[in-house]
Amino acid sequence: MSKANLHYYFGSKEVLYLEVLARILNDCLVSTHGITEDADLCTALEQYIRAKVELSAQRPDGFKVFANELLHGAPVVKELLATELRRLVQEKSAVVQAWVDAGRMAPVDTVHLFFTI
Repeated sequence: MSKANLHYYFGSKEVLYLEVLARILNDCLVSTHGITEDADLCTALEQYIRAKVELSAQRPDGFKVFANELLHGAPVVKELLATELRRLVQEKSAVVQAWVDAGRMAPVDTVHLFFTI
């Protein structure tokens, strides 16, 4: 896409940058949908990990931009992280904690688990 087209569709580099970050974050969030209390623990976590690995392999530049944003304190996506991502991590952490409480997996810091993956 030419620079002129980029400016036409996004208006500025800042808007384009935010869109790249938002799309990567959204794609990562979609990969958590299989993590539910009634799901098979191994299958759900395997599918989540595979989806994240595949996504990072398919879109390495986007992940690099997102990682760089996080390393710099997330100044642009701070609001998205504090709202959408936080809600989802809390929700999925509760699922993992339910698995732990039911003896389906060893105790783990559930929030840290998602950031590690």
